[in-house]
Amino acid sequence: MFKSVWVLGHFRGIRLEIHVSWLIIFALVMVSMTTGLQQQYPDWTTADAAVTAFVTVLVFFASILAHELGHSLVAIRRGVPVTAITLFIFGGMAQMSRDPEQANDEFWIAVAGPAVSFALAFLFGVLAGVTAGWYEPIPVALGWLSMINLVVAIFNLIPGFPLDGGRVLRALVWKVTGSTQRGNETAIASGRFLAYGLFGLALWNMLVMGNLVGGLWIMLIAWFLLTMNHAQSRMYVLRDRLAGVRAQDLADTDIPSLLQADPSRRGCESRC
Repeated sequence: MFKSVWVLGHFRGIRLEIHVSWLIIFALVMVSMTTGLQQQYPDWTTADAAVTAFVTVLVFFASILAHELGHSLVAIRRGVPVTAITLFIFGGMAQMSRDPEQANDEFWIAVAGPAVSFALAFLFGVLAGVTAGWYEPIPVALGWLSMINLVVAIFNLIPGFPLDGGRVLRALVWKVTGSTQRGNETAIASGRFLAYGLFGLALWNMLVMGNLVGGLWIMLIAWFLLTMNHAQSRMYVLRDRLAGVRAQDLADTDIPSLLQADPSRRGCESRC
């Protein structure tokens, strides 16, 4: 049977896995980068460009994994279990068993991922400078990795849920007001504003700039963010409604028995 998720292994009890959709983005970035390198460095051979792109894209997704591990390890340290990290078409996602119970925990878990990406951007930037006189594909790849990790860190800090910045906003509002509900509502609203803004940017790219592919890609990202935002919103609403409700409160205590439901059978049993 075809499997949609492949398990890479485990790290500190966290299952590391790749969704089949990851192959799509890997191929797209690989082809795009190979083409870009050939255009920017015409003296490179096709093999130079392809191998450089392949290795660079692999390291890039390893960086995304490191970003999610940053979230996960801080979450575990603060008592929030993490079951798995999944790489998929839109990046990566750490699957936590539950939400943090304190605003401080939410804040530090949220900022841990971008902090890792900022650190990687700095590291790759330094390595690009150190290797500037080496075989040209090496500093070029390191420079690209520095830039893309910086973009990942900054984009994730946009205050729109479910991005890390949205979770930071949720934690700050929660901390200031003392209300998780107010924090949730603010984060959800900011996420919807961001998603609709990206939809507008996508249409502008397609209709005004004539960038059909770029516009469609931005629209897919906006759709994903909006879908995740709605799903999280429904979960928060359900959790608030069920707060303080016990299973006993939902149970039906008036359970009919077979003897009550079938008088003829009760009579038979009494005669027997």
